[in-house]
Amino acid sequence: MELKKVFTRPRLQVKINNKIYNIIGRLGMYHSIIDITGAEDITVGNEVVLDIAPLYTNTNIRREYN
Repeated sequence: MELKKVFTRPRLQVKINNKIYNIIGRLGMYHSIIDITGAEDITVGNEVVLDIAPLYTNTNIRREYN
């Protein structure tokens, strides 16, 4: 992969409590690291929305369409 592509590819983001946060890493297929620095309204059990195309996800992951 070209070095230029590494630095120019878009960052993945999630939405928690209608605010956007960056995904900064991945621990495996089902776990991601999200930068919530400065977020005071996030608690365990909040819904996290990933805005990605369903074709790019594993078939074992539950899908909900709005």
